[in-house]
Amino acid sequence: MSQPQPPQKHSLLPDALRRPHMLLWIWALPMGILLLLNYRSWWVVEGEMSPEQQHLALLWGGLNLCNLLAALATYAILKWKRATSNWLIGTIQLILQCGFLWFATIQASEVLPASVTTWILPPEHVVFNHWTWVMPSAFFGVVLLAGFPLRYSLRSETGLSILAVVAGPVLFYAVINLSMFFSIAAPVALVTALAILLTTISSLLLGLGLVRLLLIRLSCLLKRKARAMNVLVVLFALVLPLGGLLLNRSIPFPADYQSIWVYVLTVLNAIVLSVPASRSPWVNAALLLLRSLLFPFTLYFFLVFLPYLPLAIPAIIAVATGFLILAPTVLFIVHVLRLRDVWTGELPFGRATAFGLSLLAFAVLPGFITLQSLYLGHQLRNGLNWVYAPDATSQAAFDGNPEAVTEACLWLHDYKSDRFLPYLTPYREWLMFDGFVLPDDKLTHVYEAFSGKPLDFDETNLRSSFGFFSMQRSNRDRNRNRSRNRLLRAASPPARHVNLEMLSSSVSVDADAITRSTLKLDLKAEDTHAQLEYQCNFTLPAGAVVSGFWLHIGDERVPGRIFEKKTALWVYQMIRDSRRDPGLLYYTGPHELTLHVFPFNSGETRTVELELMYPEGLVRTVEIDGITAQLGNIEHVAVSSSNADSVVLNKPALDGLPLIQRKPYWHFIIDHSTQALPPETTLECIQSVLESHPSVTEMRATLVNFESGQSYDNLDDLKRALMENKLTARGGFLPDRAIMQALTAYANETLRTDADYDTYPVFVIISDQSIKPWELDLSPLAGWVPETPGVAVTGPGEASGIDWQGNPMEALAPTPVLPVSMLAKGDSVRPLPGGAWSAVATFTPESRGQELRFLESEGRTFVPLDQLTELSLENPYIKATNLQSASLAAEQNPARLTGALPELVSTSKAQGILIPQTSYIVVENSAQWRMLEKTEKEKLDANPNLELVETPEPAIWLLGISLFAFEAVRRRIIASSRTKQPE
Repeated sequence: MSQPQPPQKHSLLPDALRRPHMLLWIWALPMGILLLLNYRSWWVVEGEMSPEQQHLALLWGGLNLCNLLAALATYAILKWKRATSNWLIGTIQLILQCGFLWFATIQASEVLPASVTTWILPPEHVVFNHWTWVMPSAFFGVVLLAGFPLRYSLRSETGLSILAVVAGPVLFYAVINLSMFFSIAAPVALVTALAILLTTISSLLLGLGLVRLLLIRLSCLLKRKARAMNVLVVLFALVLPLGGLLLNRSIPFPADYQSIWVYVLTVLNAIVLSVPASRSPWVNAALLLLRSLLFPFTLYFFLVFLPYLPLAIPAIIAVATGFLILAPTVLFIVHVLRLRDVWTGELPFGRATAFGLSLLAFAVLPGFITLQSLYLGHQLRNGLNWVYAPDATSQAAFDGNPEAVTEACLWLHDYKSDRFLPYLTPYREWLMFDGFVLPDDKLTHVYEAFSGKPLDFDETNLRSSFGFFSMQRSNRDRNRNRSRNRLLRAASPPARHVNLEMLSSSVSVDADAITRSTLKLDLKAEDTHAQLEYQCNFTLPAGAVVSGFWLHIGDERVPGRIFEKKTALWVYQMIRDSRRDPGLLYYTGPHELTLHVFPFNSGETRTVELELMYPEGLVRTVEIDGITAQLGNIEHVAVSSSNADSVVLNKPALDGLPLIQRKPYWHFIIDHSTQALPPETTLECIQSVLESHPSVTEMRATLVNFESGQSYDNLDDLKRALMENKLTARGGFLPDRAIMQALTAYANETLRTDADYDTYPVFVIISDQSIKPWELDLSPLAGWVPETPGVAVTGPGEASGIDWQGNPMEALAPTPVLPVSMLAKGDSVRPLPGGAWSAVATFTPESRGQELRFLESEGRTFVPLDQLTELSLENPYIKATNLQSASLAAEQNPARLTGALPELVSTSKAQGILIPQTSYIVVENSAQWRMLEKTEKEKLDANPNLELVETPEPAIWLLGISLFAFEAVRRRIIASSRTKQPE
């Protein structure tokens, strides 16, 4: 018996999908986003483009714009005619998107200059952007094309659709074999064009046949057969997704989704979709809300696999797993139609209410992930500020949630261990980190600070409960991470067989008695190496500032520009690893500078210049890399200004100041973390220190974990607190934070004319832990205690020491060995070390306009300092010293740095004066300069404690392999065709 004809001739698609506004969401919006991305890419690299590349980029942008305008025009025409989308619209849409994708894939490597493709704008990123944003429109075109009305019987339509599904892989297989056969005799270019055409046709056949088959069965036959619909739901919502997840255990494509929540949501989604619409309005309402609630889960995997649809045919032929790639697409269609079933059914409320409730249900999963990400990001920023940007003036307890900080660290730990989920991970990262990330050492430090436990990237098997994709990492993950970390550890900077061959100087004095000295460094590489880097650390005399930097590239003397330091360091590393031409100069300590120049070829000589500015007679010599340059003669000079924060003195001025010997007192920093010593052992260590130096009788002690706890002024009170266990030991140990706060309190309370300014603290850390080099740089505060170079460390083991920057050093003795002179301005007092060539005393802003005085050797009287050189506030040197004073104030209280950094960087740029927060950098081309500007803006807008490091890329390896293979074959074909052309 013949199959009856279908009763209707309209499209197989629901009316909602065919309405004109869908074109705005699926076609126009992605094209608009892609146009902005392409403009951003062009803005970065256009300065390095050749005229041919400029024309190609203009054509590219024009095609993108035309694609957008076509979407808007189609929408306008349909609205004007009050029509809906049909198969003809889908055909036009599909042709446009396929042509645009073909153009983007072919031309990506041609339009980008070779000088920017390594790290600034890799071609594969441009191509992947196009596949991501063009595929929704292309797929929608397939759906529209496949939804044309039924013309034959259901049996015939079904057979033709099945034939198209089978013909797609068969045609693809035939294309591969025929291409190999005809490539021997036929022109290579012709074979290539034919192969591309037939491959496109085979992909369209498979896609159109599969989509139309689904639409036919769903719209006609399966409407009246709930059992058949349930079979389809079970197959594409349960069996194939679970099979894909099981395969995902061994092949993590496109990402690793081994989470209990993924399995739970997969099963729950299948159950909800398998329940048919009911005659009960309340049952339909419940189904509508549940299906809306789970729709983001289906939508996510649809978007993840959408760019890989063209790979379905090769996957089907190769390993029969292509149907797993198609399953999310089919599930998306099924989910939309099942939503339509309950939406068109009877509901207990109006359509507007139903739409609002569905929208709320749809927002539950994304909203949960968003709110949780924002909360954990906020807590992590609190933890970062607590550890790396503490308020040195506050003793308040941590006002965040330590457990949430450690949870955020665990999520980031998984993320940095290649737990990357397309779309979801970048979204979480953007919410939590503003596009930045913590390096491994900072992540470990923050986790240990709040948990008191170590975080090992190689060995830990920690469970993170963040969001719906948390997991217990498998042995496979840990083994992969070990391999990854071994590769990272194996990476090393370039060899540095470069020597300073000559250091020369030229000196000029301005009319306002300010000296500018230009140092010229001629650097030469050894003859036996190539791609070398020059690195040198050197010290500037106190009071000298860097006001210029140049790198010679070829015959051009390229001036350096000032950028925020972390931005410049990151860009320098990216450029250096790309084997380009960068130069970099930045501070590593109060007067210490580091210079980098790269690259040097074998035997090559390159030139660097830097300019120093200082008052006439302040600086005599500068030594760089073992070579000394003469810069002038020392004269009796002291520079001041009635409204300046700093006073600069040279050796004759310092030699004229009386010296005093200040008295030390102990300040014990006692580990009170989860790894703390027993109270008895702690008291024994303290008693041992006191007995070994009986001349130091005063003491102070502070119990410290990740917070600075109670302080005690005598041993008896400390004993009672420890023995009675009044304070609970918890978390990790942050001695640098406690010392910073103690030094700030000492300066505010003691370094005043009406206080006990002739005493100073000697810090002793009491701990059983190995004190790692800490993150906080305490050297900006070390000027308050010039008598001691660092901090003592003692415990049950051997005593040791740590300098103010957290580096290991020999054990300290409190016996005063360095006398100091004391200067006062207003109520503030500052000690200066005796015997220095030059020195800088920085006072508080409250002392502006006050008289500068020094302490007599006898008594406690401050008398005026004569022979001052008064400079106006408009003097460039005074402006520079005031800028450095503001920089020092931010370093002395890191909590101020977040707000002060943009202004400091801006002022440093305007004056051309290097400060510890900025760097002088020279790069090779305009694309690198623009990348510097773009990255710096992002860095200044983000939390300053986050770092600019390379983050994991989306899991696009299979698509990337295909695109690169295609490009390699294309280039080989072109090269082969050129060799066959007659001369």
